[in-house]
Amino acid sequence: MRHNPPDSWALCPLIGTIERVEVIEGKARLKIKDDVIAEAVIAHSNCHHAYGLFHGLENMPDCPLYIKDINIAAGPDGSIEITSTDDGTAVEIRRRSRSHVVD
Repeated sequence: MRHNPPDSWALCPLIGTIERVEVIEGKARLKIKDDVIAEAVIAHSNCHHAYGLFHGLENMPDCPLYIKDINIAAGPDGSIEITSTDDGTAVEIRRRSRSHVVD
C-alpha cells in the first residue's frame, strides 16, 4: 500500500479528491477523482479520524472524518465509503462530505 509523505499528514485527505457524494442508506459513498489513489486516501482518512478522536472532534466541525463512530473503507469502483450505524450520523457524514466536492 502506498502512503502519503509525512509532510502531508496535517492536510485533509479529502480536499481536492471528491468528485461527488452518493447517498446510500447509512453511509456516504465518495467518488474520488480518477488520478487519486483510493488506498492512500483511505489510510490517510483513517489516520485523520484517529487523530480527531484523540485530540477532540469539535476542532473540525465541517470535516466528515471528525465524527465519532464512523467507519472508513473502500467502496466499489475506487470509491470511499464512510459509514455509521446511526441514521443521524449518516446524514451528517453526507452533509459534511458534500462541502468537500471538487467543482
